[in-house]
Amino acid sequence: MTGLLKIPNNVNPETFRRVLAGATAAYSILKKTPTVDQIAGYCACRPASINKVIVTPEFKALMSARGFPWHHAKLSPTQIYAVQILTNPTNRLPLARKLKMAGVSYATYRAWLKQPAFAEYITKISEDMLGEHVADVHTRVLEKATNGDIQAIKLYYELTGRHDPQKQQMVDLNGVIGLLLEVITRYVPDAVALGKITADIDLILSGGTPKALEQFDVNRIASGVGAIDAEVIEDDDQPIFDLML
Repeated sequence: MTGLLKIPNNVNPETFRRVLAGATAAYSILKKTPTVDQIAGYCACRPASINKVIVTPEFKALMSARGFPWHHAKLSPTQIYAVQILTNPTNRLPLARKLKMAGVSYATYRAWLKQPAFAEYITKISEDMLGEHVADVHTRVLEKATNGDIQAIKLYYELTGRHDPQKQQMVDLNGVIGLLLEVITRYVPDAVALGKITADIDLILSGGTPKALEQFDVNRIASGVGAIDAEVIEDDDQPIFDLML
């Protein structure tokens, strides 16, 4: 016991104080339970030292007394520490090397991913990182683009809206459909039919599906193309193609 702080026997008192102060600052600013890396940003301590402190009952009790409950009860200290290593964006080592650093086998990691609490925790940390590093990614893309990287230049134009491949494809598709409608208009004089064709095409372009085609009405078709002479139909010797012509 040092002053009003109850410090664990296996933890350096100065390290404990620094981690406690860093965790309090990180929690106050982030409005949530901070990660090891986030705590490290507010105190001059190594991640391993921070992890050793935050898993102790004394640390959790002091944080709760300050109004910052520590919500990692469903995860083991080893799981929490492993997540910090696995989700560290500055650690570019492959997964196998990161797991070795955390002292965890790949089979154990796969088993953890099947645990809802662990899967939810590592997913949340990863999603938060996406939002936190948007500016870093944009800066990196700009650096590569200004250095002449063609792929980065293309991505830059797409991000800034100067070039959109999908939009260009849609413009080309609309142009082709416009030409097809002109051709249909040239050979189909029925204004009602043209209106229905245009409506169905618009529906398809907007992601919809036209209603199923009605079953052919033989009488309606006959009235549209001209009734076939009954006497001609009765002539069994006349080929069917002649009848159609």
